[in-house]
Parts: sequence; structure tokens; C-alpha cells
Amino acid sequence: MSTAVAKKSLKDCIRHFTPAWFAAIMGTGSISILFNNSPYARDSPVVEALVYIFFFLNLVLFVIFNALTIARYIMFPDIWSMMIHHPIQSLFVGAYPMGLSTLLNIAVGFLYQRKGFGGQGFLYAMWGVWWFDVALSVACAFELVHIMKTRHEHSLSRMTANWLLPVVTLIVISSTGGVLAEPLAALSPSHALLTLTVSLVLVSMGLGLAMMILTMYLLRLIVHGVPPSSSVLSVFIPLGPMGQGGYSILLLGQGFRAVLPLNYGASHVLREAHVADTIATLSLVVALVLWSLATMWMIYALLAVVEVLQQTRFPFKQAFWGLIFPNVSRLSLLPGVHCGRRRASNSHPPRVLPSVPFTPFEPAPRARVRELGVYVCGSTMTARANDACRNPPKNRACTRISRSSSTGPSTRASSACGARRTRSRRSRSGRRSSCAP
Repeated sequence: MSTAVAKKSLKDCIRHFTPAWFAAIMGTGSISILFNNSPYARDSPVVEALVYIFFFLNLVLFVIFNALTIARYIMFPDIWSMMIHHPIQSLFVGAYPMGLSTLLNIAVGFLYQRKGFGGQGFLYAMWGVWWFDVALSVACAFELVHIMKTRHEHSLSRMTANWLLPVVTLIVISSTGGVLAEPLAALSPSHALLTLTVSLVLVSMGLGLAMMILTMYLLRLIVHGVPPSSSVLSVFIPLGPMGQGGYSILLLGQGFRAVLPLNYGASHVLREAHVADTIATLSLVVALVLWSLATMWMIYALLAVVEVLQQTRFPFKQAFWGLIFPNVSRLSLLPGVHCGRRRASNSHPPRVLPSVPFTPFEPAPRARVRELGVYVCGSTMTARANDACRNPPKNRACTRISRSSSTGPSTRASSACGARRTRSRRSRSGRRSSCAP
């Protein structure tokens, strides 16, 4: 049987190449951002080389994954409808715009600002790609959530943290707008102000939706317990919207400080002399609150993982990619990173807090996350990662194409999923009744 699995054709691999693989783009891009934001990035050629390596590795993977995705939907056009109506796979469509955001962050913050690559034309080209990513993120946040409400079948017991993926896209792309705003302000303050305003609207909507979903997710964990086996790694996903949201708001606050007060227009608020400092101070307070919430979810996640590991062990799986991006998002807000009084150079994030109490604790978690990223990347490149391509997904009954059936694809998928859920509920009910006193 193992020989038969090993001989899966390229066509089968393309057919089962799901959007979940774009989580690898998010993870690899996050590692390059983590190296770029390191306190040693400016003076260490080794760290700089690692930024280049992970950025171009991420870029190559992004191109390859795009080619595989396009080939998948050209070769199997019916799969798109079935995938978008699938209650699990459709959620990972949000990984695409978030992965693209990580590429934009390094292209602007590292290549353009630190290395002076491309000049003004390159910056405006990245700004255009950012608007495209904004459109994708808005489509994910609203259209996918609408599909979840009208096409998917849900229950609290089967809820996962993956529900956050469509709405976190708004938060992630807003942080990229904050990265773009600073170099744009030097060329056109009006373009920078437009970018900051749109980003503030996006992060507000994203955080609002994320907090509503997190409330339900906490209820699900309390009522039904932590997810089993490797699924428990999804408990780290809530770190993403909280950490990335705080980082985005912090960047936007520093961006408004660069363009305000205005010396034109009729707005009394935006022409006020101290409006920039007021916005920056408020953004700092909100960022610290969100960082605290991210830390709270991290503690819950660690406790959940310890609970599961005491009962079972699980090998490396694709779900490990979900550990990197949320933890990097939280680390972006560590006070040890955002320290000092003013931004010394454009190679580091905004510096707004005293650093003395936090500096000793800053290198350790960053080093652990970097090691985790290198481990996940290395494991994915080995033969173990090929299992995700060789073997069909767990819910393959929900995505199987039956051209001989006269029913629509969404009907076939929902009926197959419904039958599987019914059998699962019956088996759980039988186990509970047999164990009852």
C-alpha cells in the first residue's frame, strides 16, 4: 500500500493542492520579517543574509503555489465551487492575501527602505499591489463569511479557530498599509494619509469581527474541550488577530505622526498642532491592550498543548505552519522590540517604550520562534511533508468529484459531509452511553 501511495501522479498532487498550503507562505514570510525586525539586523551580515534567503524562498514558493493553484482550477474546474462551499478548505483562501502581505512588508521595509532598491517607481508599484491585496482581503472577509452563513453547516462542537482566517486578512493588510505609509509620506503626504485612513478602517472592522468570533471560540473550548491530537495547534491562531492588530495600530499611530498636522484643508481636527501626538498615544494604549490579550491566548494555547501531549504524541504535519505567523504577530509587539524614544532608523519598527525592563526577555522568545520556523521549513522540504500531497485530505469525501451524478457539486459535498457527521455523532453517542454509570 505504501508503494501505491508513493506513486501518486503529479496530476493527483495538483488536484489535492488545497489553499491551506498558502499558510506556508505566511509562515516563511513571517520568519523573514522576524529577522528583519531583529535588533541585530542592521549590524549583522548573517541576519541580513537570512532575510534575503527567507524572502526569496518565500517569493519562489509563492510563484510555484500560484502556478499549482491555477493549474488545479484549469484542470479540474468543478473543484473551485466545491472548495469554496467546503466548510474547512474555503477558510484557508484567506491565507493567500496574508501571504502576499508578508512579501510586501519585506519588499518595502527591507529592499526599498534599507537597500534603496527600485526607487520611486518600485514603491508605487508595491502600493498598487497593496490595493490589489486590499480588494482580496475585503472579498475574503465579507464574501467568505457570507458563504459561511448561507452555505455551510455549523455547530459549536465542530467550531475551530480557522474561522478567524477570513477576517484576519483585514488586520494583516492594514499593517502592510502602515509599513507603506512612512516611505509614501516622504513622496506624497496625501497618498500616505489615504493609505493610513483606509488601513485604520480595515483594522477596525477586522478586530471587531475577530473579537466576536473569539468570544464564540472561548465558549466552544469551555463547553467541548480543547481540540484533539495535532488539531490542538490551531489554538495558537487567536494570537494572530490580537498581536497583528496591535502591531498594525502601533504602525498607524506612528504613520499619522509623520503626516499630521495638515497644513491644508478645512479640517480643524487634522490641523490641530497636537493631533499627531494624541493619535500616537492612543494607538500605543490600544496596542498594549491587544498585546495583553494575545499573551492571554498564548497561555491558554500552551496549557492546551501540554494537556494533549500528556495523552498522545503527533508527528509533523501541515498544521505546524499555523504556529509561526500568530507567534510572530505577538512578538512584533514585544516591548523589547518597540523600545526607546524615537525611531532611530528605518530598519527597525517604531520605538515608543522604555526598554530597560523588557530587554532581557526579548531575545529568547524570538530565538525560539526563529528555530521553530527553520524546523518547519526544513521538515516541509523532507519526504515527510510529501504525505500531504500524496494522500488526499481527510475530508476527501466532501471534495470528491462525481461527474456521473446529476446533483450539483455543493449538494454532493454537503450530503457526504452530513453522512460523515451523522456517523461520527452516533459513534460518540454510543461511546458515552457505554461508559455511563
